[in-house]
Amino acid sequence: ARHADAAAEQRAAWFKQAWRPTDRQDAYVIERVEGEVPRELHGTLYRNGPSQRILPPQGYDALHLFDGDALVHAFRFDDGVAHYRGRFVENECYAIEQAAGRFCMDGFQTPAAEKTDKVLYRVQPNTNVVFHGGKLMALVENAFPFVIDARTLAAVGENDFGGRRIGMSVSAHPKIDGRSGQMVIHGYQPFAPYVQLYVVEPDGR
Repeated sequence: ARHADAAAEQRAAWFKQAWRPTDRQDAYVIERVEGEVPRELHGTLYRNGPSQRILPPQGYDALHLFDGDALVHAFRFDDGVAHYRGRFVENECYAIEQAAGRFCMDGFQTPAAEKTDKVLYRVQPNTNVVFHGGKLMALVENAFPFVIDARTLAAVGENDFGGRRIGMSVSAHPKIDGRSGQMVIHGYQPFAPYVQLYVVEPDGR
């Protein structure tokens, strides 16, 4: 039993380390390659995930798995060379907290000791990233997609679907129809209309 307990503790420690946040924003050519990058491979793989840059006073262990600023990673392949760039999504909440220099909005399960009065709630588009209609968008469940530059990952701003919003947010899990090229995404909220469905054309309308 003691051996099993020790193994469980080790697995928990590994899990914590795997999700520990970083504040690094790097851009470089990936020079250490085993084999070679196919010259026929052209394009960019994007990934998104939480990485809380300013921690609460209780530290990293107080955060929920969903908590964390959005950190987008881009792996670009071009003419046999692989490039990496990582950058935080600089939306309004991120900018406010960086300027304040302290954990100032409630997290998923971690309350802030001193809350800012500049926003009602924290928005961290750290759940998904999708390219559609010529726009690279970071997504989370409590907001509309946040557009970032596909090359530099710099902030562009919220995508409000040309003002045709019928709810308070959309989900972070759109689906793109392989035949029509349309993106289907839904929203939900605790008041009418409770569920919304959007079909976004290939050109972003």
